[in-house]
Amino acid sequence: MNKKLVAEMMRGIGPRIRSLLKENGIDVKDASEDLSIDLSHYYRLLRGDRPMTVDNIIAHSEYLNVSVLYLMFGLEIDDIKRCKEVSPGEINVMIDMVLEASKNLDDASKKEKILKILNVLIVLIKTM
Repeated sequence: MNKKLVAEMMRGIGPRIRSLLKENGIDVKDASEDLSIDLSHYYRLLRGDRPMTVDNIIAHSEYLNVSVLYLMFGLEIDDIKRCKEVSPGEINVMIDMVLEASKNLDDASKKEKILKILNVLIVLIKTM
């Protein structure tokens, strides 16, 4: 797996979350309390200094009512035009990231969300 590309993709999660918080008028402090994340740790997550866990990403997805696919990769499920700009190499990295993340999940509903993301990525590959 291309670690540089993975790191770049993962750093994008924090700014996307920060932007969504701002769009929804949610204060960072309130979000950290709602999600039970220590505020100083939360700031590090939003800056990309600390990696987001899949549990954190799923919690944010539910909290902000956006797809995990958007939070992880900045892709909207129905935005095929944008998705076609993603290179096959990037999609392979995304699949690897999702597969790796799914190994650490015990909760069946969380695994189901991850499997949906894999299905979307597979559809993207087929449309290229």
